Amino acid sequence: MHLDRTSASRGVASLTCRPHVELVISYEHTRGKGYPERWSRLSKHPHVRLDRDEKLYLNNNDLSGHIPSLANLTFLQVVYLESNNFNSIPQGCFHALTNLNSLSLTNITKLPPWNFPNDWTAHSSQLLYLDLSFTNLMGSVPNISHFFPAMQILYLSNNNLSSIPEGCFHNLNDLFHLSLANNTNLPPWTFPLQLTHSSLQLTHLFLEATNLMGSLPNLSHFFPDLVTVSLSNNNLTSIPQGCFQGLPYLAWLHLGNNTNLAPWTFPNLIQSKKIKVLNLTATNVMGSLPPIFDSFTQLLTVVLCNNNLFGTNKNGNDMW
Repeated sequence: MHLDRTSASRGVASLTCRPHVELVISYEHTRGKGYPERWSRLSKHPHVRLDRDEKLYLNNNDLSGHIPSLANLTFLQVVYLESNNFNSIPQGCFHALTNLNSLSLTNITKLPPWNFPNDWTAHSSQLLYLDLSFTNLMGSVPNISHFFPAMQILYLSNNNLSSIPEGCFHNLNDLFHLSLANNTNLPPWTFPLQLTHSSLQLTHLFLEATNLMGSLPNLSHFFPDLVTVSLSNNNLTSIPQGCFQGLPYLAWLHLGNNTNLAPWTFPNLIQSKKIKVLNLTATNVMGSLPPIFDSFTQLLTVVLCNNNLFGTNKNGNDMW
């Protein structure tokens, strides 16, 4: 099975099963028509020989109906079905994908509420990249560290998750992108400290609107490579001194609308020269605004309203 990247850029995914079968799935051919019948029989064809590096890209094709069974296609390593109109995931359709390392179903919004499939936890332990955001996923997150120990990028945002098991993110040494944002049905929970023991390469952290409460750890101490920190719309109660002090790659810092935070002073961002967006609205930050904004040459947006800050600009005029 081979993907013609030139064709794919024009909306055409060319799947070639050498030497006997060629299956071409194009945007024009499949738009609104479900999936070709031959796809579901691909693995059973007696004369199919498939390349070892197997990738299936069918995203943005307006495919409808149920997701076809890919069960036992053990050669598959990459499956992208995102941004289609599928309306069901049949039981067992991802069974025994033992070599799967990347799976994206994001933005399949017509799916009814569904739970994380046991098929994946039992057989797809090599997953590195998983994107199930905007899919109406509900229920509990599986224990990621147990079932997918090599996970690097995990998107589960904008769903209806209701629980995160204890130790879910323990020993994920290669994790660098975690997004659980906008799962508002989660019960109150505290920052997963198991990340501080192993996921030291973390660069993007999206936990906004997840009912996160309590104190943050010292992010600059545990995750010095952070680029994105998005924790807005939660119930955080404290931020330790120096939490953001040593983050030279930080570009996006969103803490807005954590109204239960104890009064704190403006964060030390002197090393964060690449900051682009800073949102501290309604976080009880107080005191003097430091004269550091002229050094943020890439700064695009600053939101500091509904706080108790005061300060002057470089001309000596009040900023508030």
